[in-house]
Amino acid sequence: MLTMENGIPLPKPWHRQFWPWFLISVPLSAVIGGLVTLFIAITNTDALVVDDYYKQGLAINRTLARDQQAMEFGLAAVVRFDPVGRKVHVQLQGDELALTHETLRMQLLHPTLADLDYSIILEKHGDGGYLGKLPTLATSNWHLLIESEPRDWRLAARVELPRETSVRLGHMR
Repeated sequence: MLTMENGIPLPKPWHRQFWPWFLISVPLSAVIGGLVTLFIAITNTDALVVDDYYKQGLAINRTLARDQQAMEFGLAAVVRFDPVGRKVHVQLQGDELALTHETLRMQLLHPTLADLDYSIILEKHGDGGYLGKLPTLATSNWHLLIESEPRDWRLAARVELPRETSVRLGHMR
């Protein structure tokens, strides 16, 4: 309740008025937003940034050479995914020299989250194809890489798993 002094009402104390709190809230909200942003930056790592981008750039030339080697061998593959049985079957075609490997490495790379990347060893099967165990995959577009164990050639494609059950890599003759 306001009291009067000499017939003039006394103003409310500052902490009971609107404008001081409004003026305090603007910089306070900026400080809180900055702290929240700092917390998010500290707790979540950025998987897209590499520490040594120069070495990564040099490695691109070796990767392109492996892609070129696969083309020279005339390599192509048909990959069939069985998400229910959690199996993957790869049938290779091409130069006989490139098909002599007993194992192949297949990588399923998530486009943004490195924690979801998988490396699968494919073993030669009786029908000339290669079999491997498929992990449970999140629905996403994946980068699919198939390479020889000595890493002298590589086939690559993009696949949407688990929607797609089959994909072709390379050029069939």
